[in-house]
Formats: sequence, C-alpha cells, structure tokens
Amino acid sequence: MAHGVHARSGSPADEPAPPPHDTAAAGVLVEYSGDRPSVVVTGQVDRAKVTEVSGTVRGLVTVGVRVLTVDLTASWDSAALLPVLARTRAELADDGGSLQVVGVALPEFLAALSDAPLDEVFLVHDAVRGEVSSETRQAISGRRRAAW
Repeated sequence: MAHGVHARSGSPADEPAPPPHDTAAAGVLVEYSGDRPSVVVTGQVDRAKVTEVSGTVRGLVTVGVRVLTVDLTASWDSAALLPVLARTRAELADDGGSLQVVGVALPEFLAALSDAPLDEVFLVHDAVRGEVSSETRQAISGRRRAAW
C-alpha cells in the first residue's frame, strides 16, 4: 500500500470521528478549489511538519503551480514555517506567482518576528493585511482622515 494511504474497513459510520487534537488527524493536506491548490496544515508544527510542508510546496511549485494558498488556521507553533513560507513566496514571485497565507495567529508570529529577516516580516504583514475586512480598512482610513 502507498505511503500515507490507509485502507478503511466497514462504513464511515462504524468509525468514530477523531478528536480535534488527535495526532493521527494532524498533518499536511493539499486541497483543490478548481485548479488552485491550498496546503492545509493541521496540528502542532514541529521539525517533521516543517519538512513535510517544505516538500509539499516545493513539489507544487516544481509542477508549475503559480498561485498557492497555505492555510494555518488549524495549526499551532506555525511560526516555525516562516523560512519555508518566505522562500516559497520569493520563488513564486520570481515566476509572476503569489503566495497567500491564511490563519496566521498574530501573537505567535509577532514573537518570532523580533529576530526575523524582512522577507518573513512582509510575509506576515501581507497575511494579516489580507485577513482584515474591507469595512475595517475603510473605518481605519476614515479615522486617519478625520485626524488630519
């Protein structure tokens, strides 16, 4: 049987759903919306998971993916991915592509940014900026104009 492929016996109703923090459910998954892939990272991000994410995004870039989303919503300690994400963003940008990172836990990333190079700082900036709603941006912009 192929690595990472598990045979299931019985019907899905026979098997209980894994608990939210079950390590068997944690991992790296590629999901597609049309022809656009998203790398979904779940669980704690340790060295093994950093290596897995790195291999996954490198593989996607190698086969020609130019627009990629990485979803960190269901992960923690994900600031360890900053070097991988910054490298991926640079590689995609060199080929006219883009990387979108969603689900950034800002307090966790802010601590990691104190010693980070600028490419990692801008990666987090863009991710956080992308998650701010347009209404919030307009409200902030309106307050700035009123303060002038």
